Amino acid sequence: MKLSKIFLLLFVSFGAAGAIYPSTDALTSAEDYYRAGQALYARGDYIGANAAFKRAETAVDAADAGITLPAVTVQESPSKAEIVPEAKPRKDFTVSGKEAYLAGRFNDAAGLYKQALEEYPDDNNVKYNIAMAFLNSDDYQNAAHWLKEIVKSNPRDTDACYNLGVIYESFLPDYDQAASYYRQFLKYGSSRPEADKVKEWLKYIERQTN
Repeated sequence: MKLSKIFLLLFVSFGAAGAIYPSTDALTSAEDYYRAGQALYARGDYIGANAAFKRAETAVDAADAGITLPAVTVQESPSKAEIVPEAKPRKDFTVSGKEAYLAGRFNDAAGLYKQALEEYPDDNNVKYNIAMAFLNSDDYQNAAHWLKEIVKSNPRDTDACYNLGVIYESFLPDYDQAASYYRQFLKYGSSRPEADKVKEWLKYIERQTN
């Protein structure tokens, strides 16, 4: 299975009190956070990278609303060995799900993340992990289902929109849906580096359907 277009990010949620951010620098703009996320992703720090990308989206949302974000001093995400488990079942299932995912046991990972979701049903990070687990199991229908659940609650989630576009273009051939999600990605993610490629893919789809 070739997943070169897919954002295979793995989320671990720690709640508002234990939010993890990517750097020790004070970052104030979406571009700063996105660049930090790219650097962390290149180093293999997927947790820190994901937090940085999400922080970039928050900065973009704030800019759209005319809100100026204060400078924030953030800290590096902990290594695997430094993650301290909490007593809450949701954290246990999340950590176990991540371990299963990284071990390639994607069906087990999906089940563990679903158990985490039972306690925190509105956690889009956990839903994203479920989607990625199904995607790696070639279960594209279920992957699309969970990504759609994210978009329903947060239409601005560009990672979910992007991946839905790719899934419907390449794995569940439905050009109308692919085009719809690519457009949604461009609506909220026009400043992202992937935007030019998405525009090309959208033009290709439009030529095929016209």
